Amino acid sequence: MNLLYKTKPDGRVQCTLCPHHCVVAEGEVGLCQVRQAHKGAMRHRFGSRVSALRFDPVEKKPLYHFHPGWQILSIGGVGCNFHCPWCQNHTLSMDTDDTFGLKQPDLPREVVSKALNNNRNAGIAFTYNEPVINFEFVVETATLAQARGLSTAMVTNGYINQAPLMKLIEVTNAFNVDIKHTDEPEHQRLTGGKLSEVKRSVKTIAKTSRHLELTFLAITGINTSVELFEELCKWIADNEGSHIPLHISRYHPAWQFKAPPTPMSVIDELTEVANKHLMHVYKGNVHDDDETSTTRCPRCNQILIQRQHLEEVTTHLNQNRCPCCGWELYGVFQKEEAPGNNNQSREPLAPLHR
Repeated sequence: MNLLYKTKPDGRVQCTLCPHHCVVAEGEVGLCQVRQAHKGAMRHRFGSRVSALRFDPVEKKPLYHFHPGWQILSIGGVGCNFHCPWCQNHTLSMDTDDTFGLKQPDLPREVVSKALNNNRNAGIAFTYNEPVINFEFVVETATLAQARGLSTAMVTNGYINQAPLMKLIEVTNAFNVDIKHTDEPEHQRLTGGKLSEVKRSVKTIAKTSRHLELTFLAITGINTSVELFEELCKWIADNEGSHIPLHISRYHPAWQFKAPPTPMSVIDELTEVANKHLMHVYKGNVHDDDETSTTRCPRCNQILIQRQHLEEVTTHLNQNRCPCCGWELYGVFQKEEAPGNNNQSREPLAPLHR
């Protein structure tokens, strides 16, 4: 069974990668603007051309419980299967001109080679635009990366059908899924996609051994209903577990949204609500990045990971446990040696829990 498309009797092609299920004629593209019907199949019209490739602190993805203090090679393309009017990366996700923002092709082996060149690099993150729509490139690159002992991560909206998601899970160590809204009709109106499908992806990932963190961009007057947000936090705790980190990120004006930044009072209120149900709640896009980004032991409140400017990171863990009470902290924590050096590979991915 092809995970990515079906060919219709009339020659049109239906994309089966994401829940939009776009049906397009030869040469046309789907809602994402990059997946194109070509000779009875569905392909990515830009191939392996990328828009961004650079080393970032892994905390900027944001991933706080995944190799804290290390860098990760971050790579992006163009296009997205959502159309959020506040998109913070709209120059990459919404502008899909054939030349704008795109570099020459970076073959997967070249990306992996660059990732191995940095001895403080934990792996490769697929981010900036929506990596789901770069499916072929992501799978090939991630497969090569893991064979060389590198970790892989996806920063995604989670809008993908279950069969291709399971394929991505096979080659991905960590996910950060961005939940855009707390209300189904409003989520669909503003993003073009169903909240229920995003939640389905989150539940699927949570049932595996892959690392999972969630992000919620709080936008005043759009998705900051305290009642609905608390329902979301309860849903996370009940379905994924209260140990899953949640990043409440502060909105700043971008693309089609010109409203002022979300007041800190709103971020503080939502954080207080989330802390009633979840163990690890962080504030993002705020200046106070000391206490708001500190990881504490849920049992004894001991500081376990301190972060300053997301680049100065100090861990106080005994392997993955609190040195005071022995609490086992959820996450993936790096050994002292760099992954991939001297052709040494990390342990293979743990089996999936289906």
